[in-house]
Amino acid sequence: MNKKFEMTKEGWIFAVLFFLFTVYYSFSKAHFAHWGSVKVTFFLVNWSTLLSSLIYAVILVLFYLVCTLLPSRRIVALPTIITLLLAGQELALAYYTLPVGDILGGLVLLIGTLTILYMAYINAKISFNIIDSIVDADEGHYFRRWFNRVKVSLAYDWKPLVISIVIYMIINASMFMTLTIK
Repeated sequence: MNKKFEMTKEGWIFAVLFFLFTVYYSFSKAHFAHWGSVKVTFFLVNWSTLLSSLIYAVILVLFYLVCTLLPSRRIVALPTIITLLLAGQELALAYYTLPVGDILGGLVLLIGTLTILYMAYINAKISFNIIDSIVDADEGHYFRRWFNRVKVSLAYDWKPLVISIVIYMIINASMFMTLTIK
């Protein structure tokens, strides 16, 4: 059930190439929108942003779990694509903090990018564990097997999932970005 995370060579190539594509897309979109720079301002916590970040993270986890209803590892590419798009945009924002010399803002956005990528990794790991173990389970009805596998997988990997969600929420809720257009 909780074996080492295994992805095929083609899966890794797809993930890396798609992430690079999303970074390229984000940079080209920002370039053609004539972005000049991004200034990050920090404050204590914006509670509405904290709540919306939590809702986004929970919806993402639920989307990964709903995708596991189909017993195919390839379906996990759908939520992973959405997550990689978000990570690519966050990386582009980190780059655009450099023209104004906002090193701290760029580092925080880079940590946010890594957190989003880690959330994608943990969610994919949970999804693959569910998909791989559901065919081996002999517990009767398909939805009952699926639900039991979801409980077991989430119980095993809940700590890294919750930590990544909390870091994502805190990063998003504690900063305000100002965009300068050329």
